[in-house]
Amino acid sequence: MRLMLIPPMSTLTAFFSVYMLRDLHWSYAQFATSTVVFLVAQFFLMPWWGSICDHHGNRTAMVTSSIILPLLPLAWAVTRNFYALLVVQMVSGCAWAGFNLAASNFIYDSVPPAMRARCISYYSVVNGAFSLIGGTVIGAYLAEHLPSTYTIGSLRLAFASSLPGVFVVSSLFSSFCVSARHSCLIRISVFSWRIWCLLPPPA
Repeated sequence: MRLMLIPPMSTLTAFFSVYMLRDLHWSYAQFATSTVVFLVAQFFLMPWWGSICDHHGNRTAMVTSSIILPLLPLAWAVTRNFYALLVVQMVSGCAWAGFNLAASNFIYDSVPPAMRARCISYYSVVNGAFSLIGGTVIGAYLAEHLPSTYTIGSLRLAFASSLPGVFVVSSLFSSFCVSARHSCLIRISVFSWRIWCLLPPPA
């Protein structure tokens, strides 16, 4: 499931800083505040998510957070209010804390201890490849070709740049990814980890 979310969500990562500083005209203090709010939310919510994983399972945490995450980019497209976006950053930090923790726990629970180092290495390579494709290639193409103004009948929407369009596309694609049955994704992931870890561990 995490691999399905990486391409669309990575499409945003490379452009948030540009959007904040160039299009929203935030000061460096506002930019730093936004970043700190995100990190602090992650830090303080991590123990809570750990309790959720322990009592209700990693799948519950992954399902809950993966439902929230695709909705967050839409907020960046519909509002430019600094304080509203701070709330979005706080919710984002909370959701990513749960998703990252559950995804990491899932790896540890799905493979035997002797295979964990190898599987984490494979996971990191695939994660990096998807992030490169999603963030650098697809995101750059969308930012270059999407318009900043949209006309729907008599309604005309004008954004500061093409980046809000990138946020909307990423949100819709992420929602499509997580609309698949989570139980099927979990089974596919278990099968994938087992296939990747068939080779014996190094001596």
